[in-house]
Amino acid sequence: MKCKVIPYRIITGTKTIIQAPRKRRTQWIVYQNDTAKFFIDLFDLKKNSNIIMNSLIFCGRKSIDDILKIISHKNNICLSIPKAPFLGFKVKLEFKEFHLEPMPEEGLSYSL
Repeated sequence: MKCKVIPYRIITGTKTIIQAPRKRRTQWIVYQNDTAKFFIDLFDLKKNSNIIMNSLIFCGRKSIDDILKIISHKNNICLSIPKAPFLGFKVKLEFKEFHLEPMPEEGLSYSL
């Protein structure tokens, strides 16, 4: 998958964020331990993990951040979605090829 790599210049240095090529509100790149690892698309119903995430978000009426916190706590891993810094500016936009997997189904099963 070809993704946008956006470096931001901030006070303490540079922060790099990876985004989907066409950013949509139903697509996220999830970081595990500060590296881009998973890609979630709620309307790509060909993958079981996306179907599970779709039902967790829409039926459970929770945000993606809340669900990732619960999954992280249950599985003792650090999942996050990076946000663009408030006080920073874009340095240079480039595109790179990444191999991002769908979320593993084993980690998505939890009770709300």
